[in-house]
Amino acid sequence: MRLEIIRVALTFLTLFFLAALLFPFLDMETKRYGLVHGVLRILFEDDLDSIKSLPHFLYWCGFILKMAATYTIPFFAALVLAKFMGIRLFEVNAKHLQNHAVIFGHIPDLETFAKELVQSRSLDIVLISTLEEFPFELLDAELVAIVQSPNREKDFQRANITHAQFLLITPFEDESPQDFKGRTMEAILAAKKLCPDIRIVLELPQSKEKDLFITSEIEEILPIQDYISSLEGKILQTPGILPFFMEITSPSQGNSIFIEPIPKELVGMDFFEALLELKEKANSLLLGVKRNEKIFTNPNQLFLEAGDQIFLIREG
Repeated sequence: MRLEIIRVALTFLTLFFLAALLFPFLDMETKRYGLVHGVLRILFEDDLDSIKSLPHFLYWCGFILKMAATYTIPFFAALVLAKFMGIRLFEVNAKHLQNHAVIFGHIPDLETFAKELVQSRSLDIVLISTLEEFPFELLDAELVAIVQSPNREKDFQRANITHAQFLLITPFEDESPQDFKGRTMEAILAAKKLCPDIRIVLELPQSKEKDLFITSEIEEILPIQDYISSLEGKILQTPGILPFFMEITSPSQGNSIFIEPIPKELVGMDFFEALLELKEKANSLLLGVKRNEKIFTNPNQLFLEAGDQIFLIREG
């Protein structure tokens, strides 16, 4: 939106100065009295005596009024009309971005998804969907929304896919499996034509649809609902697995794995309590416990004892 406002302002200034250059050449009377006199002559209907009797600053007032009546008001009226009719006067593109993510489809929780990409990998994001703009802003990344068109290749060119890290294709809301398959195949062909090395990831509602998309052009297929159901089952069976899973899958730079004797203050705690304690006070992630010759990873009811060793992830 801010980029469009800048373009509107630049367009208006260009029209304004073009008008200033052209007005002196309207007729001899305008040339004789100059630009402002010529404009005022039009406003005052050739009453030159009235014009000459005006203070000089009023000449400029007349000039500004004339410009507003001739150019500014119709220009902004056209903008309002275009907005009302759903017409985009300025084409949004991401040709200035490098190593960004391109998303083609619908993301239910777009803000959480975007924050995860930005926080973990500092990626700029281009979304090709039905949205005209992102409903939020992030300080550390640029978010570009492109309204999809029937021309997939043109959409990907605007998204600068030749310089993107990956393309994620997801279903739109209420999109039938047949429509999704057709759109996906079109997108894959267009993306590979523009950038043969682009990494393509496909999100599927259900794994039963996976066979429809078996192709060497897709690097990864994510049956999201199956993964969510599996994770829910593991959470119910194994208390504490969710925070462990969230931490272990959060990428960070410069981390190493250490094995150390258990601190005295952790003796008597269960595994989950120790995990939270180490995260909060030592900025470390507890991976497992070594007792004698056995290693326990995310044990259910294991209480830490003196003599245990713990596996930790923290900055090296």
